[in-house]
Amino acid sequence: MSQIQAEQRLHRVAVVMNARAGALLAGQDGSASLAALFADAGLDAHFIDEDAGTLPARIAAALAERPDAVIVAGGDGTIACAAQVMQGGDIPLGILPCGTVNLLAKDLQLPIGDIAAAVALLGRARRRAIDVAEVNGHVFLCAVMLGLPTHLGRHRENARGATWTFLRRIPFATLRHILRPQTLRGELSVGSATFRIRAPAATITVNAMDEATGLRFARRRLDGGMLVFYEVRAGGVWGWARFVGRVLTRRWRLDPDVREWSAPKMRLDRRDRPAMHVMVDGEIRLLEPPLEFVCHPGALTVLVG
Repeated sequence: MSQIQAEQRLHRVAVVMNARAGALLAGQDGSASLAALFADAGLDAHFIDEDAGTLPARIAAALAERPDAVIVAGGDGTIACAAQVMQGGDIPLGILPCGTVNLLAKDLQLPIGDIAAAVALLGRARRRAIDVAEVNGHVFLCAVMLGLPTHLGRHRENARGATWTFLRRIPFATLRHILRPQTLRGELSVGSATFRIRAPAATITVNAMDEATGLRFARRRLDGGMLVFYEVRAGGVWGWARFVGRVLTRRWRLDPDVREWSAPKMRLDRRDRPAMHVMVDGEIRLLEPPLEFVCHPGALTVLVG
């Protein structure tokens, strides 16, 4: 069962927005419009000025005010950055989903694409403890992706601000990486066992993915205290076509090219490269192997409806 705590009315909140979230909210006159929405929800909101420093510095400044909650506007990467600062504390995190995918917000069943509804929910929110994971000190709340997804993520990073350019190039980039894959090679340690990894793609999630949702990444549990490593060994156009077909029919766990392991801690050792690009909750990082994964059960308190 999810750890949903008894309802506790919020009064004073600190709000942090990054530049990209602010741009998404520009059509609502930014913080001025948001302040009115918070007031309508019965909340006294103080907005942390962007001149206060980096995003972690602004989160720290918000916590220093000792509000009833810190509200962060952004996508999964922004929320993970907030969790890096807030995990283990007694002040809950409220989320205004303003990213491209908003995976965590979807799992928490928060309103997507409707800021007014998201703010109104905060006015009657409850607290819920969820798991926090780390890879080499970098916090993630959803997933770490390796191989093909990371390569495509780098194309997205290079095309930030040019959506149509990315959409035009992504099919060709995908096909190129499928035909000429950069294979992920390494050794995965799970408990006392070691497994050889040799695949074009892998994903490590905080708790298991729900197969019944098809292509939409989703998890039923956010507080199971487990990491799950999914190795996808599909190769070539037909191999990936078969894998996508099984995903669409919600039978991807039956695919012989998929292997998975679960544990609260894992280690991926890779000796063929001194560093590797890793996508951590949608953000590209360059990390040195071995990759050390660890899950911290119930380390973050978030607000839900």
